[in-house]
Amino acid sequence: MPRLQLVQAAHSEKSAASDGEIIQLGFEFPGQLRNLRWAATTPAPLAADQIDIDVVATGLNFRDVMYALGLLSDEAVENGFAGPTLGLEFAGVVRQVGADVVGYQVGDEVVGFGPSSFANRVRTQSSAIAKIPAGISFAAAATIPSVFFTVYYALQHLARLEPGEKILIHGAAGGVGIAAIQLAKHLGAEIYATAGSDEKRAFLQQMGVQHIYDSRSLSYADEILRDTADLGVDVVLNSLAGEAINRNFSVLKPFGRFLELGKRDFYENSKIGLRPFRNNISLFRH
Repeated sequence: MPRLQLVQAAHSEKSAASDGEIIQLGFEFPGQLRNLRWAATTPAPLAADQIDIDVVATGLNFRDVMYALGLLSDEAVENGFAGPTLGLEFAGVVRQVGADVVGYQVGDEVVGFGPSSFANRVRTQSSAIAKIPAGISFAAAATIPSVFFTVYYALQHLARLEPGEKILIHGAAGGVGIAAIQLAKHLGAEIYATAGSDEKRAFLQQMGVQHIYDSRSLSYADEILRDTADLGVDVVLNSLAGEAINRNFSVLKPFGRFLELGKRDFYENSKIGLRPFRNNISLFRH
């Protein structure tokens, strides 16, 4: 049986770095995780609108794994907030603030977004971070930005999810899905969720979700229509690809809101018909 054991490295570029250097995780060639390397750079002077932060914990996203393995196209990473780097969310302690920065000072414990956050230090904008609330560890804080920012923007800002409305959350046992369940409960919505394995569906039951379906079978759409007396749901938070897109449209009520998280259909230029939009549904690309 495989075992994982933590050991103290005798020497590494990261541990040997001088105090002024920034050590970042990266790779020269994607494809295998063994290509990952630590690299030291001497930072330029801090810009007036930047904050320099000592990283304590970094969140690992599926994006990072796919990027390191070479499974993301250039356009999928180059236009994002973090660009072609590993790591985009972190928690740490403010080391230095730029001349124009207000609201933060050296020693503040913060969480937020920043490029190349698999590093000993991150430089980012003050608008991309927030102070860590009392009682939350650095490790826990580093898991918050991507998933909760995503679901808050999707459900609260775009969909305007209201109490009593029905929401379908795909891939609900993942990070974004778990955050979406928490926010949907907070907003008073009725949750319909999918997951891809018996273990994940059992986990959703433990979270108190009552309407659970198999995301690996397109039959979830017929089952949801059956369970809602053919009325469907008000909001779909989607991460499935291919034919599932059309199946999702079939379960949306008139004036429903479709929130698309996936990227594959966009990069593959997949086609959808306009017929579902006769019911005045809204489509948001997150």
